[in-house]
This record gives sequence, C-alpha cells and structure tokens, in this order.
Amino acid sequence: MAATKENDDRYERLLAAVTSYRYTVRLREGIPVATEHTEGCLGATGYGPEDYARDPYLWFSMIHPDDRTEVSQKVQLVLLGEAVPPMEHRIVHRNGTTRWVRDTILLHRNEHGQLDRYDGLVEDITERKQLERLLRANEARMLAARRIQERLLPDVPPDIAGLDVNAAVWPAEFVAGDYFDYFATLNGLLTMAVGDVSGHGVGPGLLAAYTHAVVRSLSRLQLELDEILQNVNQLLGEDKTEQFVTLLLARVDPTTGTLVYLNAGHPTGYVIDYRGDIKSRLASHTIPLGSSPDTAFPEPASVQLDRGDVVLLVSDGVLEATARTGEQFGTVRLLEAVRGSRDQAAREIVARIGLAVRDFARGQPPRDDMTVLVLKLGSLV
Repeated sequence: MAATKENDDRYERLLAAVTSYRYTVRLREGIPVATEHTEGCLGATGYGPEDYARDPYLWFSMIHPDDRTEVSQKVQLVLLGEAVPPMEHRIVHRNGTTRWVRDTILLHRNEHGQLDRYDGLVEDITERKQLERLLRANEARMLAARRIQERLLPDVPPDIAGLDVNAAVWPAEFVAGDYFDYFATLNGLLTMAVGDVSGHGVGPGLLAAYTHAVVRSLSRLQLELDEILQNVNQLLGEDKTEQFVTLLLARVDPTTGTLVYLNAGHPTGYVIDYRGDIKSRLASHTIPLGSSPDTAFPEPASVQLDRGDVVLLVSDGVLEATARTGEQFGTVRLLEAVRGSRDQAAREIVARIGLAVRDFARGQPPRDDMTVLVLKLGSLV
C-alpha cells in the first residue's frame, strides 16, 4: 500500500508539472457535440478532464474576461471551417492566478470536406510572456536613457574663431557611460570635457548624463575648474552612488591660446604640435569624482597652445580596445593615428581614430565605451 501511494503521489506531481495538453472537439453539422481533454489539462489550468466533462462551458468561463470576445470570435471562425493562427490569451487558473496560454488548433475534415473535429494544443506560456514584458520595460528604459543622453550631447561644435573642435562617442551597449561636451562660455572661452562613469549600460549612462548636466550648469556660473570639480564630487558623494566618474575638464582662451585643465583620474590627454611631437601630457591630478567627498582639488595646470597644435582627449575604452590576440590598441597606435591625420580638420582626425580602432579590433565587440575629443588650433584671434 505504501508503494502504491508513493507511486500515486509521484504521478500527481508529474501531472502538475505538465504545462501543455491536447483537447479534441467533435462536431456534427458545425455544432460541437463532445469534447475530450488529456490529463495534462490539470497542470496547465488546474482543472482535470472530469471537470470539463461536468461543465461543458468551463473552457470559456476560465478565459480572462478581457480576452473572451477575441477568443470567441476566433472559435466562431474555426466552427465555420476556417484556419486561424495560434491564439495567445489569458486564463484564470483554478488557484486564482492569471496564466497565459497559447492555443494551436488543427482542423480535421471528413471525406466530404466537412469539418468533423478539431484538435487543440494548449501550452502554458506565462513565463515567456513575463520575460517579454520585462524585455519591453527594459527596452523602454534604455530608449529613454539614450534619448536623454543624445539630447545632452552637443549637436554641433561651438563657432569660435581659431578653434576647431569635434568629438564622438561609440557606446559598448545601447547607452554609453562616457560623455563629452564642448561649449563657449559667456566670456568667450571654450570649455571641453570628457568623462567616463565606471561600467557601461543604462545606469552609468544616466549618471554620465547627470554629470554632464551638472558640469555644464556650473560652468555657466563661470566657476573655476577646481570649484566645478569640487561641487560635482560633493554631489556624487551625496547621492551615495557606488560608481565613480573620471573627468578631464579644460578651457581654452582663443585670444591667447592658453589651455587650463584639471584631470580627475581620467586617462592622460595629449597636446601634439604641428610636427607630430608630443608637446604636453595632460596627466591626472587626483582621484576620480565620487571616490571621496572630501577630496581637495588643486589649481588647474596650464599649457600654451600654438597654431597647428592638436589637443587629444580620450576615454580608456579607446586605449583598451582589444584585438582577437588579446593585444590592446594602446597609446602608441592612438598617437600614430593622430600624427597621420594632423593636417586635417578635427572631425577627420576623430574619424581617423575611430577607423584605426575598428581596423585593429577586426570585428571584436567593444568591451567599453569609447570617446574621442579633438581640438585643433588655428590662427589666434
């Protein structure tokens, strides 16, 4: 007896785990006269064959009220002998939960071509529907984040005599954790920024957009670069974010050619002269923003720019772009790309760097976001 009960229990558990079943509807002159359900209906709907036998309308009453009209219309088409695509609709399970099912119907006709029965395969697709809903919600969040980011990035470079600036960002995912900016301040200076939030994706992308907005707002107040970084660092600390932001912030006076900058944990920038030689390295002064709210920022460093100089700012995704061999793009190839295009406009130099990285990676997907900003100095005002 114990063994029999154990077998019965095992059978009941197995039956409950079945999430698909078959039913057959037999017709006479287009009218259903009998319905048969296999045992799998118990796992999918909570009702067994005996329940359907007692209540011929159970199949309809268990359909979610909002889906009954659509299902009813399709069933009428089936009774008229028309093939219908698989139906996906909700049912109310015996336990009160709402489940999604997919009902695929196969028509059977007699020798006279009349429909005498149809078989249906019912599959529980609740898990798939839940995943689809999550994917749609995630796609909506990513699209919103991307739109926010795209709106914040500058559309066109500022028109400042003697200064040719351009930039591009290539996300590793749908949304970049990198950002760049350039704009003219009220006193005619060019402000440039390249930032990189740790990680990539929607979260870092939103934090990059937030950092972008704060830096630009504080710059409009004509604060000094160290004051801007101090405020951004405190705001990031107050938000208690677990991410940090590297940022290279610079200003150029078009009347004197003086560049001042502060680098908070960002990869080194470069000033390359008209011969292709490295004139100056814009190395990091301090740790990334958000790492410590009490960080003291030094006064900006300065570099004197001359006609033909190229200022190059990048994120680490460019330097760490990887080939199939595991070798990284690195600084040497980056500078070679600039030297080979230094006689061209800033836009072409940016494009040349992007092409050099893609050629090097040879189809390898980027591991991190990549950003390049180039300023080329012409005649001073």
